[in-house]
Amino acid sequence: MFAGIHAKKKAHIRISKAALKYPYLSSWYDGPNSVSMLNQDESVPEPSMEVTDVTDEIKFSFVSEFHKWPIKFGISYQINFEKLLEIQYSLPKGFDTLLRDAVLFSKLLEFSIRKKIQFKVLGISVDPTDLLKVDDRMQSNGLLYVPITYFGSYSDNELIDKHEVHQNFMLISSWVLSKEAINNVVKKWFSNEGYFHIYDYYLDSHNWFEGTGAVLTSVMFNGRFLNLIQALESYHKKLDSTYKQNADGFRNQKARIADFIKSDNDLMAWFNNVLKGPPENFSLQERLQDLLSKIDPIIVSLFSTNKVFSSFPREAKDYRHKLSHGDLDGTDLGRPLVKLFYQAQLILSILILASLDFSESEILRIVRHNQNFIRDINEIIHNHKNP
Repeated sequence: MFAGIHAKKKAHIRISKAALKYPYLSSWYDGPNSVSMLNQDESVPEPSMEVTDVTDEIKFSFVSEFHKWPIKFGISYQINFEKLLEIQYSLPKGFDTLLRDAVLFSKLLEFSIRKKIQFKVLGISVDPTDLLKVDDRMQSNGLLYVPITYFGSYSDNELIDKHEVHQNFMLISSWVLSKEAINNVVKKWFSNEGYFHIYDYYLDSHNWFEGTGAVLTSVMFNGRFLNLIQALESYHKKLDSTYKQNADGFRNQKARIADFIKSDNDLMAWFNNVLKGPPENFSLQERLQDLLSKIDPIIVSLFSTNKVFSSFPREAKDYRHKLSHGDLDGTDLGRPLVKLFYQAQLILSILILASLDFSESEILRIVRHNQNFIRDINEIIHNHKNP
């Protein structure tokens, strides 16, 4: 996998910089200035780079590169374009950290484009000090650039090389936001560690195994509905300062008691079984209702009324209870659950945008611009009128 080096331990591969390829990166980041391929010309454009600080330890560089490829030697050629992401660390990091950050950025693209996003690690710049074997020809400024022969989440080279996706099918992109706003979204996405599991639930609700030939069963659909409701419940707990305060106090007191009885295994097992979690300040229905009240102006603007969602908290609570406790005779629950599923997705997507510091007016503009959301809204209206 690593060309030209050998390392005794994975920890000896200390990465300062990495180059990665993602599909659709130019359409997403460059917006109206995005490029896929240039026509034959006398000169090849110079590469360009736009740098942004993501955290105190991470810089992102969005790099545009142009390559001249002959079609007929001496007669004609084409200029191919690549948009790459360079991740640079202020202090060297291990390969696991690079992989975590690469996946985290792919999830932002998935949220923006609503497609499963693969990536490819092209190469890394490492400190060669602890490496067993080094190809000296690749030394540069004290760091060693190491090409990666194969690593990433990709299975399709053609998909990885795609640059273009229609602007109306991207939720967040430079087509609707400035570069500064896009950079701020990246920073916020990486800093929202407490929301990562919520983002995962939402992204998984759109993973329909596109292009794999797999079929989504009713059981899997029902499970994803449960995940959406769990994500909404978790999101509300982050907004509920009383719950957080009680939860923190509960955990501290539980830890103190556990320290006294830790030598008695039977008592410890009973204690952990009885005291599972902090007391609830809201029922699930109350949490869902409170979330809806917070985004009510957006819902009313999108649907011209809030009646379409008026029964959502109660019905979602009922279906969550039935699915969780096996109180159903079948697995295909029909149109009522389909409506609740799309409603939960829409609510959660609005809340995720809010977690990225978008205002109500910005959220409305983003959602109205996106064809996927327009279809979802029409699906909700159709199922509301035809229960």
